[in-house]
Amino acid sequence: MNIHITTYRLTPYLPLDRKTVTDTGLIREITSKLIRAGRNAPGIKEVDVSLFYNHGADGKNRVGYPLIIYHDFGSHYCITGINEGAVALSALAGLYKRSFRSGSFLFPGFKKEEETEVEPKICPGSDFRYRLIKWMPVHHNDFSRFARMSYAEKVSQLNLKLLKHIESELNRDLKLGLENPETEITDVLSAYPEPVNYKGYKYPVYDIEFCSNAVLSRWLTLGNNKSLGFGRIEPL
Repeated sequence: MNIHITTYRLTPYLPLDRKTVTDTGLIREITSKLIRAGRNAPGIKEVDVSLFYNHGADGKNRVGYPLIIYHDFGSHYCITGINEGAVALSALAGLYKRSFRSGSFLFPGFKKEEETEVEPKICPGSDFRYRLIKWMPVHHNDFSRFARMSYAEKVSQLNLKLLKHIESELNRDLKLGLENPETEITDVLSAYPEPVNYKGYKYPVYDIEFCSNAVLSRWLTLGNNKSLGFGRIEPL
C-alpha cells in the first residue's frame, strides 16, 4: 500500500538572545489559531481539520495512527501530513505562503520540506538501517518496572517493543500490510538522563539504531506520543 507523506517547515524569526523554540506545544497552538483564522477559506472547508487535533469532529479522543505529526528540531518546526492529513496540511499551508504573525512570533510562511509517495514493503533477506530519534517505547504505567531492569533486560525489552510498534502501529493502525517484519536494535545511541514528563506521566526516551527487512519512510514515528514527533524514523 502506497502512502502519501508531505512535510512543511516553519521557522520562526527568533530574538538574538533566544536560540531555540520551545516544544511542539507552541506550534500546535499556532496551527490551531491559523485553522480558526482560515476556517471560511474554500480549501479549508473541503478538508478534515480535526486531523490536526487529538480528538475527532465528534469530540472523542482520536484513536489509531496520527495523520498529522508535529516535529520540534530546536531552531524550527516541521509538520507532517499522511494521506488525508497531507491533503489537509497542504490546504492550510496554501493559505500561509507569505509571512504571518502569531502572538509574539513572526514566521516567513510555510515552506515545503518534502513530499513523497512511498511503498513500505518487506524485502526478505535485506537489512535496511534506520535511526529512531527520541523514542518513547515504554508506557508510563510500566515505567517503574522498566526502570528497575538491568541494562541487558532493558535492551531485550526494547527489541520486543520495537517489533510490536511496527506490527501494531504501522500494520494495524496505518494498514501498511507489512507481512513478517523483522527488526533488531544494533546500537543504543543515547538514553536521556531524565525521563520526559508529559501530562504528569514519566516516559523513558531513547535514540537507537536498528536494522529491518522493512522499507520504512522518513517522517513516520513509532511509540508513545508519536503525534508530537517522538520516535521519528530516519533512514541511514
